[in-house]
Amino acid sequence: MYDIRLYKEGEEIDIISFINQFTMIKHTYEGWLWEYTKNPIDKNLFAIIRDDNNNLIATQALIPIFLTYRSKIILSAKSESTLVHPEYRGKNLFSRVYKLIFEILDDISCIWGFTGALKPFKNAGFEIAGHIQNTFTPLKFFKALHFFSRRYVFKKLRFKNIFYLLGFFCIGIIISIRNMIFNWIALHRRHEIEISECAQDEIDFDKYTDVFTKSMPEVVTIYRDCRLMSWWIFNNPYREHKIFGIKRNDVLLGYFITSYDDEMVILRDFVMCEILNNEEGSYIGAWIMQYFKSEGYGILFNQIYNNDNEYYNKYISPILKKGYVAFPNKLPVVFKSFSEKYNHLNNNKLWYFTGLFAELI
Repeated sequence: MYDIRLYKEGEEIDIISFINQFTMIKHTYEGWLWEYTKNPIDKNLFAIIRDDNNNLIATQALIPIFLTYRSKIILSAKSESTLVHPEYRGKNLFSRVYKLIFEILDDISCIWGFTGALKPFKNAGFEIAGHIQNTFTPLKFFKALHFFSRRYVFKKLRFKNIFYLLGFFCIGIIISIRNMIFNWIALHRRHEIEISECAQDEIDFDKYTDVFTKSMPEVVTIYRDCRLMSWWIFNNPYREHKIFGIKRNDVLLGYFITSYDDEMVILRDFVMCEILNNEEGSYIGAWIMQYFKSEGYGILFNQIYNNDNEYYNKYISPILKKGYVAFPNKLPVVFKSFSEKYNHLNNNKLWYFTGLFAELI
C-alpha cells in the first residue's frame, strides 16, 4: 500500500535528502523553498509517494509558469523532480502519482518538460513534442579543454567519454581559429550597436515583454514579466545572473541573460524585438564571445535552442548561428495538453526554448 499525496510542511528535509541521492547538483533547503514554494503563482504541486514503512520512494513536482502564445497568456506547468527509487521502478508509480496530479489541476492548460525517461511519461499520456540540443564554443581553448575533461571525461572514465574528448580537441581547434578570424572582422565593422550590463531596474520587463510578445505571436514561450524575472532570475539562490542590454541610438532592441559556473559562462536567455541586419547580428555574436573571453572564462554554453521557427530564424539566428558546436546528445521534450485548443502545440517548432525553461540550479 502506497501513500500518494502532496507533500506537507515539515517534510522538506526528507524530500531534499531523497532528491540529492540522484542529482549531480545538490539542492539546498533555501533553494528548494525558492523553487517550489515561492513561485509567484503560489501553487503547491509537489507530490510524493511513501511506502508502508513511511520511506520516501518517489517525487514528482510541477512548477506553474505562464506562457504566451498569440498574444494570450496561458497557465502551464513544468514537470520537475521526476524521481523513483531504483528498487521501486517498473511498478507504475509514475502513472499513479500523475493520476493524483491530474485530478487536482484546475486552471492549468498544459504540462511540459525535458526528460530522458520517455516510457513513464508516455504511459502517463504525454507525447514527445521534439528535442532540444545544447551547443557550446571554446573561448580559451586549453581552459575549455581542461573544463570539458574534468567535468565530463575523468569524472566517469569511459571509452565514449574519451572519444568525446578527442572529438572536442579536434573540433575545438577548428572552431577557435574560425572564431578568432571571423570575430575580428565582425568587431571592426561599422555599426551603431551598444551592449552593456544592466541593473534589474533598468529594464521594464512588463512593458518590454508585451512588445516582445507581439513580435512573435505564432511562437510559444515563457511570459517574461517582472514577477517571473524577479523570482526565477534575480532572486535565484543557486547562481548569479547578469543581464546585458542591446541598444541602437539609446533605443533598447533586446537583452540577454548569463549565469556562471567556475570556468564556464552560460547563455541563459535571449530576447530581441527588432530584426537585425547580418553585420549587426555578427557584431553582437562576436562581442559576446570576446567579452567573456576577456573576463577569463574558458567555455561558453549556449542554451538558446534552435527550434527552426520564424522567430528564431529572423531575430536570433543572425546573432548565434555561427561559431557553436552541438553536443551529440539531444534531450526529448514531453508535452500534455488539457485543452483541445492547445493540442497543436505538441510541436517544438512552435516553441522558443531557452535556458529560462531549465531548472536554474
